[in-house]
Amino acid sequence: MTRSQKIIIAGIALAVCLSLFLLSGLFQPRVSNTVTYYCREGVITATYLNRKVRLTLPDGRRFQLPQTVAASGVRYAGKKITFWSKGPNAWVTEDDQPIYSDGVAGTVTYPNAHTAVFTDSFKTFSFSFPRQFILSGKEPGYTQSWRAGTTDYGTVLALVTIPRSYAPHTNFSGAEFSIGQSSDPEAIKNSFITPQGYGVKTEHLKLGGVPFVKYTFSDAGAGNLYQTTSYRTQYRDKCYVVEYTIHSTNIGNYSPEQGVKEFDETKITGVLEKMSRSFKFL
Repeated sequence: MTRSQKIIIAGIALAVCLSLFLLSGLFQPRVSNTVTYYCREGVITATYLNRKVRLTLPDGRRFQLPQTVAASGVRYAGKKITFWSKGPNAWVTEDDQPIYSDGVAGTVTYPNAHTAVFTDSFKTFSFSFPRQFILSGKEPGYTQSWRAGTTDYGTVLALVTIPRSYAPHTNFSGAEFSIGQSSDPEAIKNSFITPQGYGVKTEHLKLGGVPFVKYTFSDAGAGNLYQTTSYRTQYRDKCYVVEYTIHSTNIGNYSPEQGVKEFDETKITGVLEKMSRSFKFL
């Protein structure tokens, strides 16, 4: 057998082996990254590919959008639908109007018929909440709304909204439960500064085995009352806050004919406290 024949046979054998290797599934192509975002209006799923995204909306529509130029974050756009993502947040517009807003990346599991458990996309923390409440993000990027009463900047990692309809025909106007975090040196330095407000109370305790300082305080104005409970800690060189605010209106603002009753503050607070106490770092 000549040298050239040996080379040809070796090449054929190599090609056969490579084909079998590919067919066997041992060689895996680049794996796409599928992320679930929980928005105020529903759940969207985005599969990120090479400079494009496959998008599934809660109304059942599906789109494959090419990546386009974005001033901030990552933008994918078609003729009518535009999908933006920035860090753990995402939102969708149609004809330049928002249709799915304040999306937050993560996973939700359902241990029973009444409870949901959210785990953030980086698997840093988890907490439980009633399934009928609304899970979302808030403002993407750095914001001062990550913690009540601060001028320092941080990020909102998750938000759960309790709508007014949870206590109908009462002076309950809604409540928000949020997880915030900041690595800004000023925010870390100010982690345990006593907040501004009425009737401030302070308590030291643990959530998930980690020491926290609990602050309770309130604020009022124009017939509205805001009661805030803020759990704060420093963990892994960051300031974290587990916080909720209950918004209600002055019962005296309503006439007897309106049939508005005082809301059950103990019930609402109990639900939010249970959510707070379920928080844990992973």
